Amino acid sequence: MRRPPIRTALLLCLLSAAIGAPSTSLALAPQSPTDGGVSYAHLEVLPIADNATTTSTIVVTGALPVITDVSLRTFFAHTAPTDLDVTLTSPNGTVVTITTDNGGSSDNVFLGTMFDDDALTPVTDASYQNGVAQQALTPEEAFGAFRGEDPNGTWTLTITDDAAGETGTYAWVLHIAAIAEAPATAVSNVEDTTVVPLPDLIDITRTLSISGAQAFLDRAELFVDILHTFPGDLNITLTSPQGTTVAITTNNAGTNNDVFAGTRFSDGGGTPVTDAIYALNVVQPLLVPEGALGAFIGEDPNGTWSLRIVDTAGIDSGTLRRWSLDLRSTAQNNVPGRSASAPFTKGSFTIDRTVVVDGGFGGRDQLSLSGALPVAGMLDDLSGVALTIGVNGVPLSYTLLLDAKGKFAGVRPNSKGSISPTKGTFKASLSEIRLAELLDLPNVDEEGEVRVEIEFCLVGSGMILSRATGDLVFTYKTVQDKSTKGQFSFAKNATRSTVFHASKASAIEIVGTGTAVSANGLVSGDSAEPLVPNDTMLLAIGDQPAISIPLSAVNITGEGSKTSVKLISGSVAELSAFTLSSQKKSFSFATIPLAGTGIPAAGESEPLVHVLPLELTVPTAGGTLVFETLVELRRTIPTSTSWKN
Repeated sequence: MRRPPIRTALLLCLLSAAIGAPSTSLALAPQSPTDGGVSYAHLEVLPIADNATTTSTIVVTGALPVITDVSLRTFFAHTAPTDLDVTLTSPNGTVVTITTDNGGSSDNVFLGTMFDDDALTPVTDASYQNGVAQQALTPEEAFGAFRGEDPNGTWTLTITDDAAGETGTYAWVLHIAAIAEAPATAVSNVEDTTVVPLPDLIDITRTLSISGAQAFLDRAELFVDILHTFPGDLNITLTSPQGTTVAITTNNAGTNNDVFAGTRFSDGGGTPVTDAIYALNVVQPLLVPEGALGAFIGEDPNGTWSLRIVDTAGIDSGTLRRWSLDLRSTAQNNVPGRSASAPFTKGSFTIDRTVVVDGGFGGRDQLSLSGALPVAGMLDDLSGVALTIGVNGVPLSYTLLLDAKGKFAGVRPNSKGSISPTKGTFKASLSEIRLAELLDLPNVDEEGEVRVEIEFCLVGSGMILSRATGDLVFTYKTVQDKSTKGQFSFAKNATRSTVFHASKASAIEIVGTGTAVSANGLVSGDSAEPLVPNDTMLLAIGDQPAISIPLSAVNITGEGSKTSVKLISGSVAELSAFTLSSQKKSFSFATIPLAGTGIPAAGESEPLVHVLPLELTVPTAGGTLVFETLVELRRTIPTSTSWKN
């Protein structure tokens, strides 16, 4: 889920040589994308048999044994996609319908399409245009049906052309994200038994609240009991607390009364709601929704869920008798989740110009990195967590598995390092890699600067922000035909993206008054714009309304990148201290006791861990910079009034 678009672009480049050349077959080794998974490609462009069935296979080996996500990119060139029925079958024998007679007579609408449970548009609802390829679609049945299976073995794509006269070709790429073992899950079940009339042309929304679930959704199912004399009038959607909306049914089942009077919608339901054979007064007990409930996976399930029912035509009416949600949640974030810019504090690379490699890994180039990751939510035991490291959108290694203490090692390329589950600090070194083409540095005698985009992704770590990125500027020196060396230091070099990281934070509750919060750490804006405020700054701490820091409340010394900002004592009622330094690339603040931060008060049943959001807004001459981070605060016992990270 949620794969970086630059990885997709890489696969498209590889395919561009093959599309339109049916006799060409490109060999592509399994690539490790930056979300803990593997992509496998069938790049030989072959004909789709007219009015017959075509099958194609990919054999997966060496993947981790528990699937968390599957997606499929199709390269179908066909003049009548409505002729096509396409399914994907796993090694376990599970069959998922991709498309059945969709796309009409519009040419090539599935040429480069990513079928993904996270896509916003179901394949059955898309608006197709001749010669315009759909970028991303939800398949007719959800790929969530594959979750938990072992991906190793033969995957089969089946294409049935069910009408004569129109022809085409195909190629395809399969992406699989997997983890070492299935996570422990907790079950949450909530039900709304209020009977609600559904008159003509009604638009109603019902809500259910979830609390006490673990931080990450692993599975979701919806049950509805709806009486209606024309279910084909109904459009039903489900929206999560995070705002993700999934289409359940859109004008399906026609005039068949009461077919949803006891229907469970599940990604593993077996029959798509769009393809079911409906009969008058015969309830469909289990269906796959039009969208994919898998779009919710990885989100925090706690909060308000909304069921919306829209009656789109007159005359017929009905009743919502009850509905319920069955959710499974986990403490592990098993999808990439959200990303944040992280402080990569040091880096170095060496490109060995004396070694020529024809392809694949095996060069003598090296890369070393250190820094800190956002640890909010990270598990204390990192056993089996999947790590991938990418440079400029290209993975440098296959998936690396961490041990309990966050150490990792791998071969081809040689990789070693560690990530602290308590501090988030990391060190990583990779050798036998190929950096020359990734960094596009000339083989001449030269000195200069080069941008390097770094990405760390931890699947299964529990981190709320599981992808950490850095857009760094390395200084380099090249010696023709010998070597190129580059260096980066957070304190001295430029970063091309905003970074906000609290190295230290603490909070002390003053009983009956509030909680005083303090933090300090690293901060950096775009290298082209020093942190020189030209208007009121805002500091938001947890649930507290943002604290205003006007220019009149601070002393500003220095110029440009050497500017420092310091609070004038007593000038902002909520703050006892505030500093912002462009030269040191650092920040610090301390508050008086505040009543609205959301940090739990002392009490026997109160939690030991709290994730505190921080946001700093700095208007500058070049535009407003907004910095966000999450700080994990801990205390030793529930009755303690003292927190720190």
